[in-house]
Amino acid sequence: MYLFYVDESGTRDPDAGPYVDGAYTKSWLYVLTAVGLLDHRWKGFYSRIVGRKRQLLARVNSAHGLSLDLNATEIKSNWIRIPKARAAHPFLSRLT
Repeated sequence: MYLFYVDESGTRDPDAGPYVDGAYTKSWLYVLTAVGLLDHRWKGFYSRIVGRKRQLLARVNSAHGLSLDLNATEIKSNWIRIPKARAAHPFLSRLT
């Protein structure tokens, strides 16, 4: 059996946009993504991702005297794409 993680992001508004003065007036992207894996492999997949998140979190907490938890490693595309949003994020703003 396969397990799937499905996620969507963005707007389905057909009138999104337009591009004005070097910027979009509204977000024009809509993305639908699915990742599938066999049911007996999900624990290994999950463990590797969480393990890497914990390593990064430990480095950030140690270097900056913080006590962020695993929830702080949640990533949304706008936090990566938009420098101002990334700079305001307690975890992402401290990654190099």
